[in-house]
Amino acid sequence: MLRKEYAENPFQKEEYGRLLKLAQGRRNQKQFCEDAGLSRSYINKYINAMMDKPPTIGTIEKIADATEDVSFEELLVAAGYDPEKHERKETMKGKVDDAGQYLLMPVLASIMNSAYEWSFTYEGYQDREPVRIEIENAAVKKWYFIPVTKKNITREDIMAVLMNEQNFTSTSKVSFVTKDEKIYDLIKSMQFPLLSLYVSAIRVNGKNIEESEIKTNQETDVKIVEAQHKNLFCID
Repeated sequence: MLRKEYAENPFQKEEYGRLLKLAQGRRNQKQFCEDAGLSRSYINKYINAMMDKPPTIGTIEKIADATEDVSFEELLVAAGYDPEKHERKETMKGKVDDAGQYLLMPVLASIMNSAYEWSFTYEGYQDREPVRIEIENAAVKKWYFIPVTKKNITREDIMAVLMNEQNFTSTSKVSFVTKDEKIYDLIKSMQFPLLSLYVSAIRVNGKNIEESEIKTNQETDVKIVEAQHKNLFCID
């Protein structure tokens, strides 16, 4: 995947590593990484100045959200970005009590009735990690569910999530879940033809769930569909 954003200045990797240590504060590295929603190996490489490429702006936003000791602007400068050219966007974070329960639980309940062999990881958004299930014997190995509650969602918001999550691979599927029909229609109309990832939009409307695949360079039959007899919803 190619980066679509470029730093205007040289990447100061030692300074960036120093700022990450300040951002970590008194937390251990595991807790800091969980709060930022980034992997420990990824953060550790930057802290120890082992990376020559600067982080993306989306990654910097995650780190800035996880600390009060270092500013978004300080991180931008160390990474080589011009703060005057890059405004901080509203981040797309769900809340466990709102999006997690109202949006995600009906979707996950439908998957529990499926015939696939799966395991369930629910860290919720208190740790800023997507809810995930792992599936055996299917093209999709890990299926991530991301609640969308932001009203003025844009293609850039969706792309930022898809590009900046370190755990997504070509065998991952990412589904953006909403109850808003307009947001659902907007997301499902998006196309990412160069993206090696399975992506979909899911709308929760009471007990009804509908899903539309988003065009990427991969297609899968692993999706939520309405079953006529056996189960209300299943993976087909």
